[in-house]
Amino acid sequence: MQLIMLIIILDLKAADIFNKVVRNKYRVLSAFYGSNIDAMEFTNFVEISSINFNELGFSAEISRLEQNEWQSLFNYLKNVLGTVNT
Repeated sequence: MQLIMLIIILDLKAADIFNKVVRNKYRVLSAFYGSNIDAMEFTNFVEISSINFNELGFSAEISRLEQNEWQSLFNYLKNVLGTVNT
């Protein structure tokens, strides 16, 4: 039971990060849905998102993320888009 609660809390934190750095949810989800995020390396995700943040639908706030927040955002997007693909 404690593990399930921890997973839920971590997912809520990741959702908060997503909502903090996204300006256009549709654009972000569409961009990464079409790019097969499951096959993407974490470092590529960070680089692409940092350089093309405006085109992808992120806000400039994304440049302020810490390493662990980047990882949470990456995992969150993979989980959300993985749910859509099934």
